Amino acid sequence: MNHYFDAMRLGFTFKGRSTRAQFWSFVLIVTLLLILTSAIDAVIDPSPKNSPLITGLALFIHYVPMLSISVRRLHDTNRSGWWLLIGFVPLGLIVLLVFYCLPSNPASNRFDLTQKATA
Repeated sequence: MNHYFDAMRLGFTFKGRSTRAQFWSFVLIVTLLLILTSAIDAVIDPSPKNSPLITGLALFIHYVPMLSISVRRLHDTNRSGWWLLIGFVPLGLIVLLVFYCLPSNPASNRFDLTQKATA
């Protein structure tokens, strides 16, 4: 749960790195929250014509933190955040999934926050 709160606290920070555990914990909790809010929306108004208000709000709240933790996860594998754009290409989401599953780069890289402090 700490990983979720850390990701929300750093929701607008696109610099630095995030580990696999931080990324996947955040994705798991957001997915569970979206399932829960979808169930609540279905109970409140079972009509499929109306938009899901609570789920839409949950998506809106987590949109930027999901982008930022995705960029930081790519930084942890020593890739630029611009690799997120490959998701718009056919099969690009599979490439991103592979990048997200790769182990962290143990060496210091250009995305370390501590590296700039020592330079």
